[in-house]
Amino acid sequence: MEGLRKYGKRVWHFHFKDYHPGVGKQVTENGWDYFQAVRQGVFRELGKGELDFPSLMKELEKLDYPGWGVVEQDVLPGMGKPKESAKRNR
Repeated sequence: MEGLRKYGKRVWHFHFKDYHPGVGKQVTENGWDYFQAVRQGVFRELGKGELDFPSLMKELEKLDYPGWGVVEQDVLPGMGKPKESAKRNR
């Protein structure tokens, strides 16, 4: 949020992805690589991690954001269906 407030007029693209801090801590403690981290669920559906997306969206609205963005979700076996996850993220 701090970076968006400071440099927001320079932003022309965003990439939304949510993060689970507890899993992130395990990644660091255990020395897991990217693929191990993803398998353990370090990335969450939007709103199910630690990022405050409603506040982020409000900040983009204040900036009258003219750019585009990507919403990414890692859905692995056992995490549900990708199409359903995409609908929830939207």
